[in-house]
Amino acid sequence: MRFMIIVKADKNSEAGALPDEKILTEMGKFNEELV
Repeated sequence: MRFMIIVKADKNSEAGALPDEKILTEMGKFNEELV
């Protein structure tokens, strides 16, 4: 499955800033539940 996430441009998205480690960990847990 492929998907694309579109975010509204702001100073963080334009700078290429990544989410903090806690959010990335939670997204990883959620992804594992789906698989």
